Amino acid sequence: MMNKKERFQAVRERRQPDYMPVWPRVMSQMIFSHGLLLPEVTGKDWYDVEKVTEAVLANITYNGYDIAIPTYIDHAFGVPPLGGEITIPEKFGIAAGPTDNKPVMTKADWPRVKKLVESFDIRKTDPRMAGALAVIENVSTEIGDEMPLVASAYVGSELPLIKCYPKSD
Repeated sequence: MMNKKERFQAVRERRQPDYMPVWPRVMSQMIFSHGLLLPEVTGKDWYDVEKVTEAVLANITYNGYDIAIPTYIDHAFGVPPLGGEITIPEKFGIAAGPTDNKPVMTKADWPRVKKLVESFDIRKTDPRMAGALAVIENVSTEIGDEMPLVASAYVGSELPLIKCYPKSD
């Protein structure tokens, strides 16, 4: 019988695993399943590392996943520091996201936002993104030796991530 990492590696190498690995794409659902609402774990400019770490680990353990996304992310990461507004829903079932007031509304907005992106550091510029990175570090330390952890990102957070972690030559 394969362990979780061997199973995932077999799939990556197009070899037959002992069974199909289970990889759910859960985001806010892992927060809700832990009995929390999003306003209890994140806001416009904060992210509760301890609560999110606890919810992620509990969700992975309870469901017995083979592969896991090691943090809560949403479509609103990176939006406030670039000048947009976000909403943090106070009900179960949906994730945080940008409002109609986005950082780039017209072509004329792009130079201002581009300048902000050039100085964007996810560890300093967006406390929500910095919190998500801290959760990833916590989860990796706790279970990363036995379980494959996969990255997941949305377009809203891609640009700052690309800036902070450029492709190596």
